[in-house]
Amino acid sequence: MLKRNQLVIDRMQEFVRIGINYSLQNGNRITGGFAYQYNVPFDAVSEPYNWPDYRIWEQYLIRKPVAKGMWQHRFRLEQRWLGRKSSVAVANIDEYKFENTFRYMLKKTFVLNSKMYAILFDEIHLRMPPPEFEKLFDQNRIYAGMGFNLDEKKWWRIETGMKLQSVFSSSVDAVGKKRTNMAFRITLASDAPFRK
Repeated sequence: MLKRNQLVIDRMQEFVRIGINYSLQNGNRITGGFAYQYNVPFDAVSEPYNWPDYRIWEQYLIRKPVAKGMWQHRFRLEQRWLGRKSSVAVANIDEYKFENTFRYMLKKTFVLNSKMYAILFDEIHLRMPPPEFEKLFDQNRIYAGMGFNLDEKKWWRIETGMKLQSVFSSSVDAVGKKRTNMAFRITLASDAPFRK
């Protein structure tokens, strides 16, 4: 996944998430995996250096098919290791800050035809438990976009759209930085099975 700020002008983040889905008979899914995010400074409250974010994650996805689309409720836990420098003058990342995050997303997809669909979602991020001097409610993300199925079985797809991200308390600032940004996002995603 690539994220760009100021519509598509500024580089923001590069992100890879891999996981293994276990599909239940009722259509819901249990998933676990690993993620890596590479962050670059893109505004005045960003860290003034590039830094990595390593994550282990677990989630439960409730899927409710409806006419011409689907509702999804996603519950995700993440254990995150955020790369930090003790000083901007230090050449490399020399410490990692640990965070637990809980995320809930309500998503609606609208099937337009066999190849295309529209996406709307709202997602909240909570710190569990919030570290000292930091807020429980971390972020809210609202997204609108389009998805394009790349194969007949719909195992591979590209999704692209705009995300309004409100950060209520930066995870690196005791005072509580606030910011809102509009990011362009493009994602290559797959649900291809390991076995038939």
